[in-house]
Amino acid sequence: MELEKIEEKKKGILQHLAKKRKGAILGFDSVNYLLVLIIFVGLGLVGMGALEGYRIVSCKMELNDIATAAATYQNLRIDHAAITDPGTLVESGIIKAGDAVDGAEHGKFLKKTDRWKGTGKCIDPWGNAYTIANQKVTSKGSTFTGALSTDIDTTK
Repeated sequence: MELEKIEEKKKGILQHLAKKRKGAILGFDSVNYLLVLIIFVGLGLVGMGALEGYRIVSCKMELNDIATAAATYQNLRIDHAAITDPGTLVESGIIKAGDAVDGAEHGKFLKKTDRWKGTGKCIDPWGNAYTIANQKVTSKGSTFTGALSTDIDTTK
């Protein structure tokens, strides 16, 4: 009888230790899952920063392309009239032969990007339209970057 009680106590202690060990293993696994989650969040933040950097570089390149196209447009016109809508720089024949310094029709100063197709506007990487005013091409940018712009240099 006493031997049975001792056996039951042993079983109870072993079951108790087994439960504790099981809990410890679950706790250790939870820490591993938490570390993996923290790593993924960190990688996501790095990726978002890289995406914003890509947008800034892309926007600056497009600003320069639009400024160059606007300067070319202005230099090819007899009256040197400035363009006000960058979206028209992707159209063909926007300078008629009678308005051009060389007497030829000119157009398609800019190539359409995937972002510009179907909109009729030049759209920056944040979804805002580029604008031209006072010999300057401007993008609203984002709350992070603020406005980005470049001057139209017609002296070239």
